[in-house]
Amino acid sequence: MLNKLKKSHYLGEIYLLSCVFFWAIAFIWTKNALNFGITANQLIFIRYLIAVLLMLPLVRKELKALTKRQVMLGAVGGMLLGGGMVLQTLGLQLTTPSNSAFITTTYVVMVPFAAWIFQKIKPSFKTYLCALLALVGLYILTMTPGQMMHFEAADLLTLAGAAVFAVQIVYWTYISKQMSVKMVTFLPFVFITIFTFILTLVSGEMTLQGENIPMALVNVALCAIFPTICSGILQAAGQRLVEPSKASIIMSLESVFTMFISVILGYDMLNFNLIVGGAIIFTAIIISELK
Repeated sequence: MLNKLKKSHYLGEIYLLSCVFFWAIAFIWTKNALNFGITANQLIFIRYLIAVLLMLPLVRKELKALTKRQVMLGAVGGMLLGGGMVLQTLGLQLTTPSNSAFITTTYVVMVPFAAWIFQKIKPSFKTYLCALLALVGLYILTMTPGQMMHFEAADLLTLAGAAVFAVQIVYWTYISKQMSVKMVTFLPFVFITIFTFILTLVSGEMTLQGENIPMALVNVALCAIFPTICSGILQAAGQRLVEPSKASIIMSLESVFTMFISVILGYDMLNFNLIVGGAIIFTAIIISELK
């Protein structure tokens, strides 16, 4: 059975779907950890510290050959990833996993605009259309009956995080040409750990004082092992077997998976805003990925 699966042309899709599932359930594990009393800075610091320690044996030999330039490139990557993660996690403290996932995935629509700013690559008409669609979806997803267009703090934090992720993706495309895939992943993990440790120290959050710290740490460890390490491996393996256009569409299912998981587990209620707003955002993402 395993040998047949290895020969199947569906294997790449299975890898990518598994990767997306872990990304989706990470919103639930993160929400759990926050509910158990751990802070956003503590959560991200512990998550990436675990990831760094687990990856260290895999990159030990390559570390000896690192140049100062590569270290600096990794540091900037870590700052971008850290900034996006902190903003997203702060937003998730105040909203539901589905809302967070749908708003976060708008980074896909923002990437061409980030490339325009930093690489002078002008977006196409389709990109503007997708951005408009995503804005409409965001409005429906976050609207309150009887109010004009209005974003809550959670929505703005998450949207800001998505914008940082868009810049990070453009930047990582650049640094991926400067070092190995493993180091492109590992170095930013190191610096996001340092970055969030400093934030934790400055904000006086060095002591874990939540209601149920053991369970919070279990959820953080799950985030470190599965969405961070395993998903990285699954994504790399899947993208070797699946053409880029199909891979990007599969990976954009993250928000849809999150919605179903969140509704099943009782974190979200299916309502007009979630269904219609989420569907419009997802449509904008799919259109943006189609060639």
